[in-house]
Amino acid sequence: MGGYMDENKPRVSIGIPVYNGENYLTKAIEAALAQTYEDFEIVISDNASTDGTAEICRAFAERDSRVRYFRNETNLGASRNYRRTFDEARGEFFCWMPHDDAMLPEFLARCVAVLDAEPDVVLAYPFYLIRQSSEEPVPLLAGRNADLRLATAHERIRVYFREQLIGPNWPIFGLYRRSVLSTTQLLRPLIGADDYVTLEVVVRGKVAQIPEELYVLRTHPDAWHEARQRDRKGLARIFGTETKWAAEWFDPANKSLKVVFPHWRRLREYFLVFWRSPAPVRSKVLMTAVLPGYAGSHWKRLIKEALVGTVQLIIVTVRSLLSALVGAGSGSDSSESAGGPARSKP
Repeated sequence: MGGYMDENKPRVSIGIPVYNGENYLTKAIEAALAQTYEDFEIVISDNASTDGTAEICRAFAERDSRVRYFRNETNLGASRNYRRTFDEARGEFFCWMPHDDAMLPEFLARCVAVLDAEPDVVLAYPFYLIRQSSEEPVPLLAGRNADLRLATAHERIRVYFREQLIGPNWPIFGLYRRSVLSTTQLLRPLIGADDYVTLEVVVRGKVAQIPEELYVLRTHPDAWHEARQRDRKGLARIFGTETKWAAEWFDPANKSLKVVFPHWRRLREYFLVFWRSPAPVRSKVLMTAVLPGYAGSHWKRLIKEALVGTVQLIIVTVRSLLSALVGAGSGSDSSESAGGPARSKP
């Protein structure tokens, strides 16, 4: 057992963002409460759920003071909901845990021990297990050679890209130093927002990979990565490109988008992460040098996205022109029948 619990300021905050999560939420909260390291709080942000999520959260908060429950009046999208758990957190260390994942009992203890022993480590994360729906978890073998306790930002970035952590982003659910995470842009309303925030952290300091399976990832039909596959229709389904659904998942305001180009956007955002970082100029140049290789390894996706996006833009443009022509024609008719000029809506 470890850590004395100061109710006013716990050392660790566990952020649980949730939307309609009654299926797995109870198990996730119970797993967090079962940590052997005791000096923590659980911050739940409920994104205006319409199922039994609120009742589950209130019940836990009423019987355990470590559980703090917040509810959004409307669905803010995943990015802002994740961000709210961070904004409400009080701990020196912070981690996210989706409602359908689970920590093993030693997760916090092992991560805190590394951060306490190595002040230059800014994020500690473990090996993972993965569970398919209700099946027994099995070891996840990907990303097991990615300890980033390297001295310079460009060395860490080179390994990060070499081990293909971009995309799967295994470090995202590790334990961060809040002081470092607060210097990033956190999760923005963009497809790939989790990659961007983790990359910002990697640039800022060493990242330790703990060679123990301490966290269970769950995949199931309602998980976002499964749902976004089902949402693909037409050209997006044929070519396997991203859809607006994914963009709206991060932020409902993205519903106004006509076309999304997430992989082209990634190249831009990675470049900006490198050049906005506090790293020396030489290190920034060396970090940027990984991008041609990344683009080369994803050239099929980039080409497909450009082709599908161009077709979609043409379709949107043609529809807009036809709509304008039809509107102009009906406006002319109404002007004549009403005996005055047609008015457009404000």
